[in-house]
Order: sequence, then structure tokens, then C-alpha cells
Amino acid sequence: MRYSIFNEYGPGEWEVVIDFDDSKQVYNVYATMDRASKGGIFDFTDFSEAKEKFLKLLGDTIFFNRYYVQEGMGKMYPSPLWDKEEND
Repeated sequence: MRYSIFNEYGPGEWEVVIDFDDSKQVYNVYATMDRASKGGIFDFTDFSEAKEKFLKLLGDTIFFNRYYVQEGMGKMYPSPLWDKEEND
């Protein structure tokens, strides 16, 4: 089971994913691309625990990108969750 809210053909470069591994009967939570290799894949037998980790990773992404924008550093990608609005 896998679903991508931003791309129906699979996860994009900066997505956080929950998927179910039938062979191991566990839920995997991870960030896609190079972040998965650095942060690893977290396995859970209970969906509620997997959901909590998933939401924590999403929250961390928002927190760090807001910090990066505030400090004038590069952000992962544009998003209304952390981009500053320019008022003319």
C-alpha cells in the first residue's frame, strides 16, 4: 500500500512516506531520496505508531524550512507553509 498526495505515479523527491511491507507485515516510514539513506527507514507493527512518526517527520520538515527561511538559508523546496509572503 502506497499513496502519494502530490504525485499519483509515486513519491517525489521530498516526500515523507508510510507504506506497508506485506512480506514483513510492518509499516515503513521514511523520507524519500537521499534523506531516506541518511535518516533510515523506521518499521512499525502498529499503524498508530507509524502515523505518529510520519506526522513527526512532516512537522520537522516544516520547522526546519521555516528556520531556514528566517535565517536566509536555502530551503528544500517552495511551500506556502514556510515561504514568506511578499507585500508590495
